[in-house]
Amino acid sequence: MNIHALLPEFVETTYPELTSFDVGMLMSIFPVGFLLSAPFIGDNIGKIGRKNALMIGVVAMAVATLLFGVASFSSDAWTFYFISLAARGTQGVADAIINITVPALVVNWYPRRLQNQYNGSCCSAMGLGICIGPALGALVYTYFDYFWTFTIFSAYILLFAGGSLLMIPSEVNKLTDAAAKQEKQVGYSKFITNKRVISAFVICAFANFVITAIDPVLSIELIRLGMNKESTGLAFTLMGLSFTAGAQITGCLGGEKSPIARCCGKLHT
Repeated sequence: MNIHALLPEFVETTYPELTSFDVGMLMSIFPVGFLLSAPFIGDNIGKIGRKNALMIGVVAMAVATLLFGVASFSSDAWTFYFISLAARGTQGVADAIINITVPALVVNWYPRRLQNQYNGSCCSAMGLGICIGPALGALVYTYFDYFWTFTIFSAYILLFAGGSLLMIPSEVNKLTDAAAKQEKQVGYSKFITNKRVISAFVICAFANFVITAIDPVLSIELIRLGMNKESTGLAFTLMGLSFTAGAQITGCLGGEKSPIARCCGKLHT
């Protein structure tokens, strides 16, 4: 579920003392949690175990999602705000765990020639969730209140994501011999010394800035323009369609030997 389709409108109608700036700050704590936790997760994922890490990420995401709903019981705007802030930051950490662990699993268990393609498939699956989540979340919110919407999606995370984890063998907690040979330590100095890393960092930062800048106000403006509340999630769904299709295309092109194909894949990214 994408909270961007629900939270701004709920805050405007229930806690009018909170401004769009406050909502924007609430949204921005997600990448802050991701950013601060990602280096630690990357350094320790081998010690924790990949399946174990995924279990921690899924449970943390479900608990944080439920916490959003619990926050709505507060009549005080700032109590609601700070509980939601903690929940959103926790979601960022949980998302970091999942987004770091899944590619690590692909690299560990699949041959190098297929890794780009399978990582593209994983991103497409995430994109599919981005497409379905906002529309479904807005629809559920129409027929249930704020608390029950987040409770339903929290249960959904535990049921389906938790169920999927049961199908992953415990052996993935250990590196395969082939993956162990490929593994090497990369220092953080690469962020300021390697041209490719710098380019990727700048492009990703700019792309996320452009996308997230509209999150605090898009659903509110759509409602003001006459769109039904249950339809606002469709705007975020359309944004996710490009991600879903593009991830698979990029994954396939990135694995090609042709330099032109690789350039096309990187350009799409």
